[in-house]
Amino acid sequence: MFTNGRSIHLITTSDEKRQAIWLHVFGTDTLPVLASKPRWQAMQGRGFDVLAFDLALSELSTAQRQRFAGHLSRKYGRNYQATLIELETVVSWPIPAGMDVVVLEPAEQASPLALLLSGHARRRGRKRPFVAVPRLAAVS
Repeated sequence: MFTNGRSIHLITTSDEKRQAIWLHVFGTDTLPVLASKPRWQAMQGRGFDVLAFDLALSELSTAQRQRFAGHLSRKYGRNYQATLIELETVVSWPIPAGMDVVVLEPAEQASPLALLLSGHARRRGRKRPFVAVPRLAAVS
């Protein structure tokens, strides 16, 4: 996906337990992350840094963020409302990396400007705004 000039990458897991948690919390076993490589991060409940991906919270639906807040509040004994507010204000949340996590190909989506210039809107049957198309003069 194309988001403010950044690519959003997707990760999935081969671990059945983690996959079941992701399906329960997010409704999918594929999660959007900000980068294709994990980085060292401090995580709640751990006294040491962990190699983790940055979950792209802006790519989650409201229902997914609410379920994720419920999951985090139960897991760490936090207040649900405080957790939900935190998820709505931060850009990302660490998801521990592991041998079971696989980065899928970047889900690239053309920017709205690229779609407009490519004539994508016309092919889908929608009207597009007037755009002057530069034409080269014939050279003889």
